[in-house]
Amino acid sequence: MLTERLRDLSLKGLVIHTRDSKTRSSTYCLTAKGRSLGDLLQHIYDWGRLHANDFDVQVGEPLRRLNAEKDSQLGALPPV
Repeated sequence: MLTERLRDLSLKGLVIHTRDSKTRSSTYCLTAKGRSLGDLLQHIYDWGRLHANDFDVQVGEPLRRLNAEKDSQLGALPPV
């Protein structure tokens, strides 16, 4: 299911998929179009935190990048 979603995002131009043939690992990075969603998603997250109690849910902290330097080299979003 995750693979399908990532493939869809790639086809829509929101992410770029690269594959390392030696290690057979895949990397997905946001395109400029994908990065342009950052502010919108931050507002949605902030709204969710503000209204979480109204829906009886808990909202955790946003994900953090493990390797921000590598992400910036690949064109991914900077650390939050």
